[in-house]
Amino acid sequence: MSILRAILPALFLLLTMPALAGDAVHLVAIRVVGTHEFSETEVARASGLKLNQTIGPAEFKNAADRLAASGAFASVGYKYGPQGSGMFVEFSLEDAPKYLPVRYENFVWMSDSELTDEISKRVPLFHGKLPEGGGIVEQVTEAMTALLTERGISGHGQMRLHSAGIGQPVDAVSLFVDGVNLPVREFEFTNVNPAYVQQLQEILKPLLGSNFERGVTGESIVFRLKPLYQDIGMLKVLVDPPSTSLIGDPKTPSVKVTVNVREGLQYALGEVVWSGNTVFSQNELLKPITNPKGKALKYSSFVEGIRKAADGYGNKGYLEAKIGITPAYNDEARTVDYELNVTEGRQFKMARFTVAGLDPKTCEELEKRWKLKVGEPYDSSYERLFLNDTARVLQGRPARITQLPHPDGTVDVKMEF
Repeated sequence: MSILRAILPALFLLLTMPALAGDAVHLVAIRVVGTHEFSETEVARASGLKLNQTIGPAEFKNAADRLAASGAFASVGYKYGPQGSGMFVEFSLEDAPKYLPVRYENFVWMSDSELTDEISKRVPLFHGKLPEGGGIVEQVTEAMTALLTERGISGHGQMRLHSAGIGQPVDAVSLFVDGVNLPVREFEFTNVNPAYVQQLQEILKPLLGSNFERGVTGESIVFRLKPLYQDIGMLKVLVDPPSTSLIGDPKTPSVKVTVNVREGLQYALGEVVWSGNTVFSQNELLKPITNPKGKALKYSSFVEGIRKAADGYGNKGYLEAKIGITPAYNDEARTVDYELNVTEGRQFKMARFTVAGLDPKTCEELEKRWKLKVGEPYDSSYERLFLNDTARVLQGRPARITQLPHPDGTVDVKMEF
């Protein structure tokens, strides 16, 4: 998810020199110290100053103001003084604390490298990374808008901060085009076993006609393709970010999406060993895992077996039980062994059962029908049985059953309508 933040203006450290005497003189040198992100030439271009221009104190201050407003620097200082027949200026710069890589989401009229080069010609301090905010970000989106306008396209450049998920740190600046519909019309696959192509096309059919955006579209592709490969034992499959080419009029285009798949090896199931288990034996925990040893691993079936084993813990009151899955790949033999480590936790005992959201008489009747007694080990599977046993009373009304564990090892159960 993307989050927008404000950033404080850069601090100006104005290092004064004796005032210039008489009329403005020519600028003969531009020096830059302190920055590790930008070259002297890039800073000079961004300042707006040019060698041999007539110069005075106001021009120096305006140049420093432009650098500070860019957001590329945490602080901007400058000093100036006589040098030969003219004046020099020296900018002392501290880089912004964080520069993020950019992600081009849907500028499909150029390759990423071409777009970076073109924006760099227009925005001197841009070379594929940006701070989280500031004038340079606006300059980049304005450059994107200008590139669209030059092609007769009515969209405009936008930005948002990117993170891997809710609560995750910002890891990139996403640059995208707003106001242009880019429907996906076709998928093409590279490095894919021809035997799988038709099936992959079928799996991605729901994405046809959707508006292309590299992050969203790419995640949707991975979400759909990865389970197919994992279910034929290709557990390390990697799907690269999609690339695009235009179909039809560039002013109102549709998009062909190319998906490169690195299929990897096909693994058969090797040994499966449980550890940390005391409630159930090794054989009891292995029973729901029906994948045959030595055959290509169908991963969804393997995970379903682990889920059933976990349900067994819930049925005995171990509501905090967790199962860690650790694979060990043998590429030479093309097998994968698994250690399934159980953290069983405490056994919870039944406390109170309450019903809310219906008339008092019906609530009381349902509470009386609940058969798990106070102090008995809680059984998660009983919830389904209870719903079946009370179907006539419920009359199709949807109910939500919530477990409320307590630190003392008891659990209240609440049924709500």
